[in-house]
Amino acid sequence: MNDEEKKTSVTEVPKEKARSRKYLGWAVLFIGFGFGLTWRRIIHSRVLFGWWEQMYGRVPDRLFFPLEEFFDQPDSRLSVFIALLLLFAGLLVMLILSRGTRRWYENLLLFLVFAFQFLWLQPCLCASGDRGRQIYCANEFRQIYFQLQESGGDLPDQIPLEWQKSQQYDHEVIYHGKGRSLNEKRERFVILEDAPRSHVGDLRHRLWSDGKVESWYPWKEGKK
Repeated sequence: MNDEEKKTSVTEVPKEKARSRKYLGWAVLFIGFGFGLTWRRIIHSRVLFGWWEQMYGRVPDRLFFPLEEFFDQPDSRLSVFIALLLLFAGLLVMLILSRGTRRWYENLLLFLVFAFQFLWLQPCLCASGDRGRQIYCANEFRQIYFQLQESGGDLPDQIPLEWQKSQQYDHEVIYHGKGRSLNEKRERFVILEDAPRSHVGDLRHRLWSDGKVESWYPWKEGKK
């Protein structure tokens, strides 16, 4: 083998290695792209939410309820971050492995893949599955308070069912106002609150005697 043949063989080997690394990089990129799409499809299908609901009572409340809220919000920041992380991981590996070997049309394809994934991962303007119920519930509590004020301030033995306007958002509530009055000079007290697990994450609303509606999580206060 003469000197020219040796030089040719030496240069061909690095080119073959570079080409193989580039193909591997593209493969890793599309794997990350596929995982990102798969994650979004799974989280939007609410399969994980339905499966996690069956875990209630089997895991501690401090673990169950935060994940219940997360699985109910397919477009939460964390969900989008996970999908983007999968994409960026594949993109980073691809850029490293194909360094110096990409052609212009490969860069264009790379940009299109990234742009499509980025735009597709933008959070939609829709709310989570339970968000509408939470908003309606808080507003309904305020309406009940106005009606209690109009009745003179003396609280009934139970909340009339006709005060609940929409059966679509009905759920059990716990009433504490029997024998009480809004005109009491003592410290404020809870009139009405959501029953356990009325909302995702065990979020509960409280209606106080001063008309304020507050949201709280019992499991964050160490209660079962």
